[in-house]
Amino acid sequence: VAELTLYLSYQPCHHSGGRFGGGEARQRRRAHRQHPTSCTEALIAYHERELAPYNVPLSVVVADLYKVMWTEELMGEGQVRDVYAADASAGREGIRRLMSQPGMSMRATGEEDWAFLIGLCDQSVQEEYERRGEAGSAFGPTHVALRAKLDAVIADFLAAQHAEMAAAAEAAEAAEEAE
Repeated sequence: VAELTLYLSYQPCHHSGGRFGGGEARQRRRAHRQHPTSCTEALIAYHERELAPYNVPLSVVVADLYKVMWTEELMGEGQVRDVYAADASAGREGIRRLMSQPGMSMRATGEEDWAFLIGLCDQSVQEEYERRGEAGSAFGPTHVALRAKLDAVIADFLAAQHAEMAAAAEAAEAAEEAE
């Protein structure tokens, strides 16, 4: 079965990225999630239009997450929270929206993905990668350990999103049955 794998630096935006200009107008638009762009919706539309008719799943693989792990508690009070809380919430909504689509998935980058991506690089990069974890390598011990830790944090976060979606679906089903 064919599958299209899309490697991204960050999760697709969902009314949570871009620039609005400065000052109070920016804060108002961010607080009301008025950014018009949703890369999540664009990917869903692409999948439905181009891939689903041929039963080709789309797997989105992310190397990092931006804003979506920021909680209001972590942001504290004030301007940072006022500006970014809506972005973080919208980003999480976009992840759940994408992961809930039939034939679409999102996962953290794993060792096999890194090996594939490195295989697309220049020979010198591939040689350094072969020495990963060694002192003096461009992919030294600290880099390798931190990358593995980040990949695990992302995988755990995405698994928690799946669990929250499953719990919400079960609760909705139970409520329907109770009616």
